Amino acid sequence: MNKNFKPHLFLKNSHKTQQFKIIPRAIKDKRGIPKKERIEHGNYLLAELNSLWKNYNNELNVRTQQRLPIKEGEYVTFKSSENNTLNIKSLDSDGAKLLNVKHNPETKQDTATLFIPKNKS
Repeated sequence: MNKNFKPHLFLKNSHKTQQFKIIPRAIKDKRGIPKKERIEHGNYLLAELNSLWKNYNNELNVRTQQRLPIKEGEYVTFKSSENNTLNIKSLDSDGAKLLNVKHNPETKQDTATLFIPKNKS
């Protein structure tokens, strides 16, 4: 036990309330990612993916009718905006296979190619 412990002393009414206010401060994004309209961008990406799978199904039907070999998925390429990198770990997940990553030193952009199996579409 602490040598300064005084069991015979009791403190009463030793507290007081104070107003607390958070001081707003600007948080700067260190990576410099350009601001985008998230809902608009999400809808754009969803439409692009839907178009990709529609084209895949059309190609699959044509190749099946012609008895040609078919691939069981689709290749997708992602490209970062200038002076930014892609989050590679997030791309290589949920069944998608990361095949290739290239970095362009002039534009400071990343380009990644993935293969998404048909059962993960």
